[in-house]
Amino acid sequence: MKGKYALVHTFANIGNTIQPIRVEIYLRRGIPGFQVVGLAGRNIRESKDRIRAAIESSGFEYPFQNITINLSPSSKKKEGSQFDLTIAVGILLASQQLDFSDYGNLFLIGELALNGDILPVSNIAKLLSNPLPLNSSLLIPKNNFEEISIFETSLKFIALDKLSDLRDKNSLQEETKSKIFYTGNECQIEVGIDSKYKPIKNKTLYLYSGQKLAFEAMLYALMGHHHLLITGIPGSGKTMMAELADQLQSKPSAEEWKEIYVLNQQYQSLDPRIPLRPFRMPHHSITANGLLGGGSKLQIGEISLAHRGILVLDEFGEIKSSILQNLREPMEKGNIELHRNSQWAEFPTRFQMIALSNLCPCGNFNSRITLCICKKDQIRNYLSKISGPILERFDIITEIHKTNTDYDNKIRNETEISLLEVRDKIQNVREIQWERFKDKKIYNNSEIPSDEIFNYLEWNSKDEQEFSNRVKYFNFSFREKLKILRVARTIADSKSKGKVEDEDLTIAIGLREGSKTIKFLAA
Repeated sequence: MKGKYALVHTFANIGNTIQPIRVEIYLRRGIPGFQVVGLAGRNIRESKDRIRAAIESSGFEYPFQNITINLSPSSKKKEGSQFDLTIAVGILLASQQLDFSDYGNLFLIGELALNGDILPVSNIAKLLSNPLPLNSSLLIPKNNFEEISIFETSLKFIALDKLSDLRDKNSLQEETKSKIFYTGNECQIEVGIDSKYKPIKNKTLYLYSGQKLAFEAMLYALMGHHHLLITGIPGSGKTMMAELADQLQSKPSAEEWKEIYVLNQQYQSLDPRIPLRPFRMPHHSITANGLLGGGSKLQIGEISLAHRGILVLDEFGEIKSSILQNLREPMEKGNIELHRNSQWAEFPTRFQMIALSNLCPCGNFNSRITLCICKKDQIRNYLSKISGPILERFDIITEIHKTNTDYDNKIRNETEISLLEVRDKIQNVREIQWERFKDKKIYNNSEIPSDEIFNYLEWNSKDEQEFSNRVKYFNFSFREKLKILRVARTIADSKSKGKVEDEDLTIAIGLREGSKTIKFLAA
């Protein structure tokens, strides 16, 4: 006798790529059994008893037949608890206890409890990052509704609490206030984003003279999302600068927040209504897999968790050279491709690097207070790891100088800075860039493509020639020239100017002067 068949759909994260999965259910007479084929992971295979209990607890009959479930494409390994609801509803459709034939392609995402509750899925925003096919319906856990409503305004979906709510399909259409929720004007739950800054510990900052230049460099870096290298002796304030950068970060745009949330939601608890940029500060002993990503399951690393935010690497010169060199492509390209054990994955890495380093092993080189005890070869070996190609990836390179206590006390009141005003300035400059790039998939000046950079400077051919003549003296590489132009664009934005002028270039060139010291000492 011919068996009974049903087809439903869900999504799976395969190699950091979201793919639609066909879930086919086939019921036939024979010894009762439950087989899942199509490279199902352990958490899918062990869902048999959970699904049976949920079906029976919801008032349905569990079919005592031979049940075969096929997950297609069968050549890709699937993982995730979101298959629970899909398989359960597929079994109910195949056993003719439900009929959703007029709902088109039915996509379901949800985990089941033994009592039939539909539990939320931790990575649902990522699973729904791709558009649904035409003529599709989507069923999700009600507890995921608010999260999805914030990021998706075009989807129409059903959000339910319990599997038993599906018993009468007509009630889904009639009792819309309690069971069906649509986006747009028909949405029954008020959702919205509460745009807040991170709290500032001390609203007024006092800087001594040796810190002032580094602080200004950090502000330009935050305005344009530029990579920043800060050098200086121990105790000069490098770590303080990095912690200040976190408090002064701009709010992310709606598009940036979606990228941040999708990447981080399954690794840490985030409120989708409160968009904040990430701030990651791993210890300098971190492994390559921890920083870059990888491992047997191709997990994302710190550089991806810091996407659209800040990644601070303190004691930059103490990190293994092989790890530092592997940062070159992610810093430049904005993504990283990983290949492990025939697996492949690509992760975004549009982070802002703030690297902190001494200039020698003892840390006192160029100190005005303490004598450096390092030999020349020790300094050369120490700085060789952060010179050359990795140094060129930084847009801004600056140094903090430590002064004596008496002089510091004399200038304390002369360098009082309102951090609230500074933060508002950074936000305004970021919004100028959002408006400039609103038709492109970039959000800040550091991402301007090399072949388009002159389009955003408002220069003529004479201006371009003058720039070429000017930087010829400094012997900058092509990459360094591009970074100077991007930083100059940010400096002009900070003054609300359309055209990048000579004074903006002068400051941008000066912000690369720190590279000369490192190159000289590493030679």
